[in-house]
Amino acid sequence: MLDNFQEIKEFAYEAFDKLDSDGSGYLDRDELIDALVSEQMMPAEREFINFLLTNQEQIANAFDEEDENNRAGISRADLDTYFRTIMNLLR
Repeated sequence: MLDNFQEIKEFAYEAFDKLDSDGSGYLDRDELIDALVSEQMMPAEREFINFLLTNQEQIANAFDEEDENNRAGISRADLDTYFRTIMNLLR
């Protein structure tokens, strides 16, 4: 299970800029859905994106950027805090 989270984390970090199509610094639901249905995504990447969609609220709430433009999207700080917490719990 720890390996799966590590893979999802690495994908999210590496693909963040590509997934953030509007350049807002946040991955919102529409961007994640667009990526999920993209023909360019491999099956494993779709699973990772599905994980981000399914857990979007929890991930987005992991870190408070105090940014009113957040729009319930996932930031890099959210990803870092969320995955660090999960990884620590699984060890």
